[in-house]
Amino acid sequence: MNELILFLGTIFLSTILFYTIYRKDKAIRAERERLLSVFQHVSDGIMVLDEQKNIVEMNDTAKELLGGEIVPDIFCNICQDTNGKLKICEYDKCFLNHHKLSYYELQLNHKNDSKIPVSISTSNFLGADQKPLTILSIRNLSDYRKKEQNRIHNMLAASMIRAQEEERKRLSRELHDGIGQSIFSVLLGLEYIQPILKSEEARQHLEQLRVTTKRTLEEIRHMAVELRPSALDDLGLIAALKSYIKTFGDTFGIQINFEYSGDKERLDSSIETALYRISQEALTNVAKYADSDRVDLTMCKKENEVVLKVKDYGKGFSMEDIGRHDKGVGLYGMEERASMLGGPSILLLN
Repeated sequence: MNELILFLGTIFLSTILFYTIYRKDKAIRAERERLLSVFQHVSDGIMVLDEQKNIVEMNDTAKELLGGEIVPDIFCNICQDTNGKLKICEYDKCFLNHHKLSYYELQLNHKNDSKIPVSISTSNFLGADQKPLTILSIRNLSDYRKKEQNRIHNMLAASMIRAQEEERKRLSRELHDGIGQSIFSVLLGLEYIQPILKSEEARQHLEQLRVTTKRTLEEIRHMAVELRPSALDDLGLIAALKSYIKTFGDTFGIQINFEYSGDKERLDSSIETALYRISQEALTNVAKYADSDRVDLTMCKKENEVVLKVKDYGKGFSMEDIGRHDKGVGLYGMEERASMLGGPSILLLN
């Protein structure tokens, strides 16, 4: 009887033990599957290296960084310095010799012979065989570098445009207040002298000189406005555009319908200048190429954006030609000004 009880007890304990082992094994398998899922789907590239710096494992993101499914034998074959010309170990200690590294920048060789800028962090652990392994966490910096280059480009372009506008403003004032006033004084002198001349021939010559001087004064004033209209600084964008549109329409015989919607508060000076120059360039393009006698210019100011539309009724253009050829200086300049203000590229609709 005692033997039977002992036998049944042994079976019961064995069953509990095997069930416990089964539960633990199932939990370990589930945890392993979760870790493998994280390993494969994490946004950073992951590489596992042995003591000889051989790549023993990598996830899909790391493979994509290198351009394919083929795993290189040793990490040193794909490692370059930040300039992509030398191996780091050729002039400095290998960064893998550090027990733990939080951040390091280098470049990896892509299979198409290009270089991929990356940042790397490292950590160490022991494998199942108790041999040391190194984990590399790799982050692609290509998009970051492009954004940084674009940011620097926009900063330089904005600085150049500000300097250009300041120089335009200075020249405009010099033409209007300096040279313009001097020529106006000459014109007044000619008008004063003309009645007191006795010779008809002399009066005719003086009249021709007066007409030429008056035309020169008008051209100087026009140049001053083209360079930098004082209304843009003193009265704001809308007043400056209305003044420019009237002069432009009279000069080229084009009917320009201007419509503005939104509040009357002035925008930042850089935004007003950009919108004015974009409108100016767009209207100039219409006069040059569109063969149109009507233009609709609308501006809508919303809470977080300003929408500017210029529509002509001319002969149009081929979108294929725009795609095949580089954009002209005018279109490029308009896009440059819009992009510096965080706006999209200029949208062309035929």
